[in-house]
Amino acid sequence: MSERTTAERRAKTLERAMRLFNVDDSGCWIWTGSISPAGYGRIGGWYAHRLLYEESVGPIPDGFDLDHPCRVTRCVNPGHMEAVSHRENCLRGVGVAAQCAAKTHCIRGHELSGDNLVSLRTRPTRRICIHCARLRGNRAYHRLMASGDTERIARRRERCRINSLRYAERMRGRRSEPVAPTSPSTSITS
Repeated sequence: MSERTTAERRAKTLERAMRLFNVDDSGCWIWTGSISPAGYGRIGGWYAHRLLYEESVGPIPDGFDLDHPCRVTRCVNPGHMEAVSHRENCLRGVGVAAQCAAKTHCIRGHELSGDNLVSLRTRPTRRICIHCARLRGNRAYHRLMASGDTERIARRRERCRINSLRYAERMRGRRSEPVAPTSPSTSITS
């Protein structure tokens, strides 16, 4: 028994795949073969939509996903797919990332843009409403002061002092060095 090469196996699988879908009214080629837990067609170790896309359109560029603008995961019509970055694919979807990216206002109605928006250094895609962050900080401060816990109050004051020093140091590093004034150019008079 001879071993088939990957190309031969792929060609045989593709031939089988061409018989495993039905065309519906919207033009989707609905996969009738086995389905992955995520709802995508599978055949011979490949995802059916990727196999048919690569055969019809060409190879999928590295780092790109296939997006189904028709939103039918069982659709294997290469004309209903588009190669996009993983981030773009997530943002086009209906998941949590797409919902959060589409938000224009925070939960309290403050606009998430301009001076009222900050992102964390550790999670640059997370957007934080500055107004709400200040409100949270003020509430925590007043709860702490009302508790009368002098040890925790002292620790908080020390933490604030250290953070202020760190901030001032960062700001000094961002300022450009003052430019020394240049001597006035001498003009030649005739």
